[in-house]
Amino acid sequence: MKYVNKFIRKFPKFYIENLMLHISLLTLVVYVVHYVFRTPLIGYLVLDRSAVLSGQIWRLISFVLVPADSRLLYFIISIYFYYYLGNTLEHTWGSQLFTIYYIICMLGSILASMLSGAVFTGVYINLSIFLAFAYLYPNQEILLFFILPVKVKYLAYLDLALMAVSFVMGGLATKLMIISSFSGLLVFFGKDLLLDVRLWLRRVKNKLK
Repeated sequence: MKYVNKFIRKFPKFYIENLMLHISLLTLVVYVVHYVFRTPLIGYLVLDRSAVLSGQIWRLISFVLVPADSRLLYFIISIYFYYYLGNTLEHTWGSQLFTIYYIICMLGSILASMLSGAVFTGVYINLSIFLAFAYLYPNQEILLFFILPVKVKYLAYLDLALMAVSFVMGGLATKLMIISSFSGLLVFFGKDLLLDVRLWLRRVKNKLK
């Protein structure tokens, strides 16, 4: 966070207010244009290394606007969910810090795509937003499928377990994708996460004595 704070002091006006609202609305537009009007728009938005290197540099930004799901109900749930998470983080940190967090996550995805050649959307950025929310508000309850109340930390544990399995079983592209989802977390919470791990290992060690 030291370098982030230095950047903020140097560029105090570097931020986009209501960033998740803008991203959500533009993603909605992309969904309508692609799935309702049946155009090949998404194919021109995803982060594809070969396309970027051929000159389609807009993909370095547009990939975050690709809808998470083609099914209307799931799309509506996901876009509302991540808007809620991002908006909460922006209110917690302020627009500057949230904008920087989002950009760091974007850079992580871009780097992973350039190294692996895998095609990226904003899925791993959304995952990073969820993990940041879960770290800050572990006991916050959300209604799973609008019915079942579940604490965010349990969903985060499930995601982390699935990611661990995918990391072990997957290839280089999968590993880089997963690592990219931790880019923002490591920059913002790196020291705190390391301390948490040390405390957890100490507790485990004491229990084994």
